[in-house]
Amino acid sequence: MTARPTRPGSGLALGLAAAATATVASTPTQIGALVAVLAGVGTLFAARTIARREPGSRALPAALAVACLAAGLAAGGLFLGGSLRPAEWAELGPGLVGVVALGLGLLPVRESWSGRLVSLGGALVLLGVVGSGLFREAGPAFLLVAAAAGVAAWDVGRQAVLLGRQAGAAARTARSELVHAGGTLLMGGVGVGVTLALATIGIGGLSLAGLLLLLLAAVVLVASLYW
Repeated sequence: MTARPTRPGSGLALGLAAAATATVASTPTQIGALVAVLAGVGTLFAARTIARREPGSRALPAALAVACLAAGLAAGGLFLGGSLRPAEWAELGPGLVGVVALGLGLLPVRESWSGRLVSLGGALVLLGVVGSGLFREAGPAFLLVAAAAGVAAWDVGRQAVLLGRQAGAAARTARSELVHAGGTLLMGGVGVGVTLALATIGIGGLSLAGLLLLLLAAVVLVASLYW
């Protein structure tokens, strides 16, 4: 029995992380950068699958080299070409790195690193959401929904790692993981709704500090359910 993260949970976690980061990507260039990163992560997962089915295959090393080269060229081209301003890099960068870290943890590059990489990826995705509030002054609902998706990505990824260690990567866990993800998203939605309701009672406007406190409250509310 292998201790790799389960496939259904890994896919769900990456999808949620991508959704949270996509809410931060507000310009066509940012969206293009996110698509490039997701394509690179998808290439690695495909190569990993081939390598497992065909021991001795060089698909994984080749895909890793191609993905790294493509990411480097894309990032360099966007930066040197001035397509992304520094504020846009600061806004999107943590989320992109978070998606990569999450993908590497769920691949995994090393089974003993899975949990740490998943947690790092989730934290960076949330950092990107907070950065969006700092640089773009997005509305409370926008930030809270993105934060809930980021927390759900971390939680579902963490569950995939735990189930992989307990039942094995090949175990049939899709139904239980879908139920778990649904519960996480439901609680996240409740947290977002309650926080927004409280924010509108007797408050004409929210300062940046108040917005970030509300964001933190929603994140803690959802995360505390699974600690």
